[in-house]
Amino acid sequence: MSTATTAHKKTLNRQKGDGGEKLAAKFLKRCGFTILHKNYATPLGEVDIIAHHVDIDKQGTLVFVEVKTRSSDELVASEGGEFGTPSEAVSHQKQQRITRAASQFLSKHQIRGANVRFDIVEVYLPSKHIEHLVNAFESYLNY
Repeated sequence: MSTATTAHKKTLNRQKGDGGEKLAAKFLKRCGFTILHKNYATPLGEVDIIAHHVDIDKQGTLVFVEVKTRSSDELVASEGGEFGTPSEAVSHQKQQRITRAASQFLSKHQIRGANVRFDIVEVYLPSKHIEHLVNAFESYLNY
C-alpha cells in the first residue's frame, strides 16, 4: 500500500471517528449528560468524551467515554474473521490508556473522591444507530 493510500485511509477513518463522536455527544446530551471535554489527550492516552451525569438518585458521576464507530450496521466477516461489535475493539491495552488519561484529568483538575465510570458508545453508520454500554469496563486505578 502506498504512503498516499495509507494517508488517505487514515484521513477517512479520522473523519468517520469525528462524525461518530459528534453523534455520540448529541446522544449523551439527550440522555442528560453534560459534556465537559472532547478528545482529552495526554502523553499516556486519550479520552473521546468526558461528561458529567446525575442519575436518578441525584448522584453525580464523572463519565469517561470511548466512542467506537463502525461504518456498517452489520456484523460481517472479513478475511481475518469476524469484525464483531465496535466495543470489542476496545482492548485491555486501550482500556489502560483511557484509565491513565482519566487519572491525569482527575489529578490536573484536583478531583478527589468522585464517582467515576467508564462507558463505551457504539455508533453504527450509516443508520446512526447508537448503543450505550454503561460501566463498560473497570479501572485498576483508585479515584
